[in-house]
Amino acid sequence: MAPRGLYQRGLSQAERWALHRAELIRATAELINERGAINVQNIARRAGKGRNTFYAHFASLEQATRAVESSATMMVAGRVELALRRGVAPRERLRGVISGWLAAAGEAPELIGAFLSSASSSRCAALARQHLRGALEEARAAGMIGGAIDEARLVAAVGSLQALVRAHVERRAAAEVVERIAVEVLLRLFR
Repeated sequence: MAPRGLYQRGLSQAERWALHRAELIRATAELINERGAINVQNIARRAGKGRNTFYAHFASLEQATRAVESSATMMVAGRVELALRRGVAPRERLRGVISGWLAAAGEAPELIGAFLSSASSSRCAALARQHLRGALEEARAAGMIGGAIDEARLVAAVGSLQALVRAHVERRAAAEVVERIAVEVLLRLFR
């Protein structure tokens, strides 16, 4: 982040625009995680920008928080997709869903932490549900799990994944430990 008011001449206007937007999104995510006062002034101050810069990118505070959700969704979806390309076996694909979420959390913990917050939990849960359902259906078709992929178990699986990823985001558990435990939980849940 460049000091406020410093014009970055080495970047094109599009690059500066993207950088400022990313800094504002990161600042919004940090404030969401801190559960402090989230307002335009605090976001702009945290990002080292002025209010005019904020309003050049977002029409409202709500739009900035939706940008956090959208950025996190794209990041997680990309990491999961990449991880799933590497795995062929059902267990590897289940592990791929988990490792994709953990990769995103490791790359941008403030963004994924905000995504896991109560403010965006429904969108986060929907994405986790989509990823888990696909991997679990493949595991069931391969005979790896026998239990039905019913609503109650799927809710438990999504909640477990979110709680474990949050533990990693908050540095309470290493990614390898979270991945191992998440696979164990899912396999036992859907026996």
